[in-house]
Amino acid sequence: MSQSKQFKKVKLYRALKVVFYFLGLPLFLFAVFCTAIKFIGQDPFVGTASSTLDMGFFVGYERFITSPALFGIWCAFGVWAFISIIHLILAKTVKSRRVRMFAVLAVVLIVMLGGTFVMDSVFESKIDALIEEAPAGVNIQDYKSQLSYYSHVSYFRKKNGLAKTLKEQVQLLEKVYNVEWQGVDKSGNAGNIANKPITYADVISDPDAEGKVQIGVDLNGDGKVTADYEGRQLVRVAPNGNGELVLDGKVYSHYFCVNRTAMNGEVVNTWYAKDLQPIATEYGKKVMHRTTDGIYGEGLYNPNGMLSDGWIFSFDNVLNILEDYYEAQAELDAISKAAGDQYAGQLAALKEAAKTARDDYYTGKSEEHADAWTSALYSQENTFTENFSLTSGELEYLISQVALLLGDNNLFDYAFANVGDLIGVIGGMLGDLKPIVESIFKGGELNLSTLIANQDTLNTVIDIIKQSFKPGEADYQIEELYLVISYKEDKDHLYVALCRGSNGKADRTEEGTLFDIDFTDEVLDSANGEYAFDLDSLSTALNNVLTAACGKIDILNTVLGLVLSDVTFNGETYKGLVVSGITIPIINAKGEFALDVKGILAGLLQNWYSYQSPVIKPVWEFYETAAKADDEAQVALAKALAKYERAVYEATTYGSMMGSTLVGDNLGSGAYPASLGLTDLASVRQLKSDLSYMRTYFPLYSFRDMMLTFSGIVMLFYFLSFIAAEKEEYYEKGLLSAGPADKNKTGEVK
Repeated sequence: MSQSKQFKKVKLYRALKVVFYFLGLPLFLFAVFCTAIKFIGQDPFVGTASSTLDMGFFVGYERFITSPALFGIWCAFGVWAFISIIHLILAKTVKSRRVRMFAVLAVVLIVMLGGTFVMDSVFESKIDALIEEAPAGVNIQDYKSQLSYYSHVSYFRKKNGLAKTLKEQVQLLEKVYNVEWQGVDKSGNAGNIANKPITYADVISDPDAEGKVQIGVDLNGDGKVTADYEGRQLVRVAPNGNGELVLDGKVYSHYFCVNRTAMNGEVVNTWYAKDLQPIATEYGKKVMHRTTDGIYGEGLYNPNGMLSDGWIFSFDNVLNILEDYYEAQAELDAISKAAGDQYAGQLAALKEAAKTARDDYYTGKSEEHADAWTSALYSQENTFTENFSLTSGELEYLISQVALLLGDNNLFDYAFANVGDLIGVIGGMLGDLKPIVESIFKGGELNLSTLIANQDTLNTVIDIIKQSFKPGEADYQIEELYLVISYKEDKDHLYVALCRGSNGKADRTEEGTLFDIDFTDEVLDSANGEYAFDLDSLSTALNNVLTAACGKIDILNTVLGLVLSDVTFNGETYKGLVVSGITIPIINAKGEFALDVKGILAGLLQNWYSYQSPVIKPVWEFYETAAKADDEAQVALAKALAKYERAVYEATTYGSMMGSTLVGDNLGSGAYPASLGLTDLASVRQLKSDLSYMRTYFPLYSFRDMMLTFSGIVMLFYFLSFIAAEKEEYYEKGLLSAGPADKNKTGEVK
């Protein structure tokens, strides 16, 4: 045999050895990578960056390495590495190639096929445990069903698999709520709107030997804040060698300096309070905020436990807030039903007691109280709150002023004193409706029969309306229908009624009164500014009108029955609405309208803006303190109310400031309707449950499938690779011939 043929055989089997090897474990690894593509870089299958948060360059790499999307790939690398290490050890310790081959094949079988069975056992037990512990209303499919449907539902992919459905749901909700999977630290230098640059009047000294503090700087030594430094003048002094604020020889340790550059290029020293910064904040040349674990998961938290103004929700924050919101809402509904008529009084008493408890805590009246510096801050924050928000008392006062204006009848007196001018203006705008407007303003009769030109329409209206006069009497006839309006004749009342008539004249002896509102100017209690026509009277008038109208026009009952749903308010069940998390009762159990105009205004206005100090604890944190420990019902109410009000604040007031409203008619930045969000406790818990295991298990399911699929393939190509390696060695050593043997002249084989 020629050497060239022998060398070609060596090259051939050497190449086959490599090809067969790469058709085994490397191909398995590539297949695992291909199955992971649907997870990589997709929320919620992403990693975290908690360890390298301050390391800048490495943050992205940590998120990549810790990504659940890559769990299957890391496991595949582990399998490859383990089998390769065993192979190398056997190559150094076992001389027989065939013994090594069967040993490696046995290891592949045990690791890949055996590993699949182990994974099945572990995952099945974990899924069974999740199913057993799942809250009511949460559906978790068994392990075998998940294996069938996690990737796709049918061969033709007519429906999305569980993984794709989860990804699409999370990404939609991120858009709806205007949040990111891991949240966003807006950072900045203040971190809170309360942490404004310090003025000389704002500075609070460290406690002296007696534990007292001083608010403001006494530069003249007369016990008063120097006039030149009162008000808005900011502290601009340079820090000392230790980075501290020193004024008039006194060190103020609660502040830190940030160098600002003015428009003219001048470097300006600006001072902020450390205590108003988010917790885990590091001070230095650059103010850095670190996320910490809090009541709503990982985020940027204030010292009082609320999420910081410098933080935009993570997806985890959103789910935790909404779970608290819906849980507390259900708890309060149950407590309200059990308490009945006493609920409103219990609620008011608890809130009042909590306000007192908070004030006692910050003014040193309680056994456990705040430190001197925070107590001094409390008095400042009260002033700040008054400037930037409305207390419930101030809100009530504002609403009462609206009622006062109505009570004075300014609008009505002007309208009817200048009726000619108004008719001219309105008539000019409405054209053909001028006679109708004139009739309404002057008071009189409006013949609806002539107004409604279409006879069929008029007949339909008459058939509905006549039931209010003689219900059930089919032979009762209405020739003409009149709307009677009377105000000018008696300025103390606005009177509206429906009458039948004939020959162009209303018969006022037989009428259906729609409403009669008292506009008396009499002052009932001048000290409190109470007038006969206040918001309570308006509520009564509206309820009477609407109740009468519903009784007279049956179609209203049908429409309202379709629109309204059951709501619980102050222990009673009503037909009503829930708007932006505010319950609005409309119809009571008797079928009567029960609108509370003042209550609706207060509910809607109280969430417009409410300043919340980052240090001072909100009043709801003192509900449990105020509750009597031996009164289980009151303790339960305190816990539920605290959880609810905290969640409402974060979801609405705070969320609105961040552009991420979580509860209300419009969500996120206001671009999406509430129907696209998570609208009940069951949907929140279901998604939390899905995320608790799907985001980590599904990539491993892909790895498990590839292990099962490739266990036989890897063994086959390992075997072929060993055979090719053996052939390569034999040809290389001449133990095998590449062609027919050459013979010498005597016929002997060389």
